Amino acid sequence: MLLFFIPGACQTRLHYLSETEMKYEESRSGKTALSGQCRNWKHYASDTLIHGKPPLRTVRVNVHFMNNRAGTLTFSESEGRAYARDLIYQANMLWSKNAPMKLPPGNQTPVLPSRIRLELSPDSSKPGDDGIYFHYDDTLSYYNFYEQSKIFYSGKQYERYGVGKGKVLNIFLMEHYPDSMRSATYRKRNNGVGFPDWVMVIGCYTESKRIYVDERGDSISFGSWFMARLLNHELGHAFGLHHTWRGFDGCDDTPRNPNCWNYTHNGGPCDSLVSNNMMDYNTYQDALTPCQIGRMHANFALRGSKQRAKLRPDYCRYDSSAGRLLFSRDTLLIEGQHDLRGDLTVGRNTVVRLRCELRMAAGTQIILEPGAVLILDNCKIYNACGEKWKGIAVMENRKNPARVILKGESHVLDVEQEGRPSAKPAP
Repeated sequence: MLLFFIPGACQTRLHYLSETEMKYEESRSGKTALSGQCRNWKHYASDTLIHGKPPLRTVRVNVHFMNNRAGTLTFSESEGRAYARDLIYQANMLWSKNAPMKLPPGNQTPVLPSRIRLELSPDSSKPGDDGIYFHYDDTLSYYNFYEQSKIFYSGKQYERYGVGKGKVLNIFLMEHYPDSMRSATYRKRNNGVGFPDWVMVIGCYTESKRIYVDERGDSISFGSWFMARLLNHELGHAFGLHHTWRGFDGCDDTPRNPNCWNYTHNGGPCDSLVSNNMMDYNTYQDALTPCQIGRMHANFALRGSKQRAKLRPDYCRYDSSAGRLLFSRDTLLIEGQHDLRGDLTVGRNTVVRLRCELRMAAGTQIILEPGAVLILDNCKIYNACGEKWKGIAVMENRKNPARVILKGESHVLDVEQEGRPSAKPAP
């Protein structure tokens, strides 16, 4: 009955550690010995720190329609706005529904969530801006397959019309020369190119006017759902992926293949060896392997990368629902560069070894329960947004104290106030 009338009597108080209270087991080397390992895609294919519902990376994009001065080359502005929004929606549907790999036949390649989404990002400095733009330019609006190097790879559209440069990935939609399209020998095909700052997709308007009638007489229009596959292929390049069919993309789980567009049923290799990988040229483009997902997320995690600069910076904001309790009878090894929006709790008598980087959102904290051991092995813990986080706190327990051990070049930075005395009881 006495305990009932004394609030918090059974709660454990927290003590925030200063760096002098953390034990160094090895001298500092002057450089991080694990820098190469920190970029290994295996640390990023699935989130090794936050299990359950993995956090998304939201990429900020805008859309540009390149039109001629007469306004006859592509969609009207009202049609274009509707098309652009649906194009992003359809692309996100593909990012959210990763499909099993068709190759190699009988494969057991794991199917992991991509954890990538696109978000139209208006220019906040312009009232009423919606992130969708129309440009009327007789020089930079036409695409010709035989002269693609002049405009296609030059980046002139981005140089002249880019919005939110460095922070938003610009998507340019272009069409073929109408005169070229009327030639029987012209290679009219959809095309695209992708760089970290901008991507270009050719043929959206042309495809939207194409109607296919199947064997049952049903009509199928090739709208944004069709071109979203090509857009995502180019976005894959922007996020750091390469073509897979040659076998030189840096991933062992993307097999070489004959790069078939679809099944041919003519006795050739395309009867069975048809890929559905996003980075091959095929009609499906709906599958990503663990290595491909890991390579993209490694770029999103890399400080100073162009891919990370395009992310919505929600990793800076505290989210109480994003907290994580780590508990194990064995040592948990967590590698890579991670952004954590919630508190991290290391359970009683659990040993956690962190390598590389852990970036804590403002207001977050790391709590060590009695007997917990946190080992920083060439690891830096800090805030990536120029703010402060609360620091590392231990639950006070004389019989079974928690410990923090630093190895090599390890640092705990950007804490609100090092070595604070006992704080409020742990929840």
